[in-house]
Amino acid sequence: MATELRAGVAKVDITPPLGHTMAGYGGRTTTADGIEDPLYAYAVALEQGDEACAIVVGDLIGVPAPLCEQLRERVTELCDLPRERVMVCATHTHWGPVLHRSGYLPTDLKEAVSEEYALTCMRQMAGAVAEAWRLREPAVALCGAGDADLVSFNRRPVTVEGPVAMNLALPLEEALVASRVGRELSLTWEKGGSPGERLSEPQEGAQGLRIGPANTQVPLLKLVRPDGSPIAAVLAFGCHPVCGADADTTFYRYSADYPGYARRVLELALGSTARRSSCSAAPATKCHCGGKETHASASAIRSAPRRCACGS
Repeated sequence: MATELRAGVAKVDITPPLGHTMAGYGGRTTTADGIEDPLYAYAVALEQGDEACAIVVGDLIGVPAPLCEQLRERVTELCDLPRERVMVCATHTHWGPVLHRSGYLPTDLKEAVSEEYALTCMRQMAGAVAEAWRLREPAVALCGAGDADLVSFNRRPVTVEGPVAMNLALPLEEALVASRVGRELSLTWEKGGSPGERLSEPQEGAQGLRIGPANTQVPLLKLVRPDGSPIAAVLAFGCHPVCGADADTTFYRYSADYPGYARRVLELALGSTARRSSCSAAPATKCHCGGKETHASASAIRSAPRRCACGS
């Protein structure tokens, strides 16, 4: 009989005070002046026999390595999880705070970066890990994958002459072509096998550009109690969170962008606390969202196969 799996989940509000430097755009000229929606960090802790781990995901553009180490060190002070078993991730929202003085920032905005907030945020995220560890309970893990096609496209198409033609936004019809072709290319890449096709033939419906692959899979880990009631869900989707903004209204407001919207939709769909894991260094973040199409993701997940990964 397999050793019992135990899982816990926790979240914490990490929204900074107004007046902090925001991440993601070199064109910003001032600090945050509003909150479109709150920023959160979510943690899931898992234990089975002698093995244990945790993942914590913040509504941040990324977490620099030195701050990750401070977070992990704080976790070891709060609970008995080894530091090397704590995975630190970010949703990569472009509407959150800067945690360090990035090179693309103007001088005055660099000076407005708050080291105090960065340290506070790491302590909050570490606290969420410790709370998830404290709250662990008997669980069954289910896994599956859905498909959210026509949501994202590769933002680095190539001209027939060879240079990259960066496209952060395309007219709808061209975006649909790029999304469809990118998905078809992604299916030529076999997990653990040789690389698939990197570029399409020139697409007449997309300015004659050669389109790159865009992974539309939505893998899901769903954690439930032995009676089937939900504990949490962890999912991933490769798409830049850059949907949020209008230069005249929301450009300087904090927002989790579409990952936050997706969580709200999925919590309604699954009846649990949803987590989105998307590390900013992941190659899949080189896709651009064509809109807040997270209802498609929710449908994909609800229709995903439900397989027992491990449990009691």
